[in-house]
Amino acid sequence: MLFICRMDDNSRFKLEIRVVAPNCRGRWYSLEKIVDADFTNFRDLVDEVVDKCPPSFGDVVKLFYSCMDTKANIQVCSDQDLVEMFAKYEVSKCCYMTFCYHSPGSEPLFGPNDKELKRP
Repeated sequence: MLFICRMDDNSRFKLEIRVVAPNCRGRWYSLEKIVDADFTNFRDLVDEVVDKCPPSFGDVVKLFYSCMDTKANIQVCSDQDLVEMFAKYEVSKCCYMTFCYHSPGSEPLFGPNDKELKRP
């Protein structure tokens, strides 16, 4: 017997993701991902993106989403932060996220108050 799991339209979100890393050839890598907010958790989301765009050895990964209301980038550190992000975008069903890779001894190229990437 074959079971087909379909996402509920009410919990389906499009994530437009950019990966910012010192080893990027361009300004960043772009990914799009469709997720079910009811079943997406922080650790699995990070693992999936890191598997597709791996950081350099020892790099730290920080995750932000763009809050259109405040024009700020909100750091996502937990499942609860993801739930809050999905709640903010319940109407549009589209979230803009940034995964920022950097070495532990350096500042990230992108942070909470940045609108543009910093280049060394």
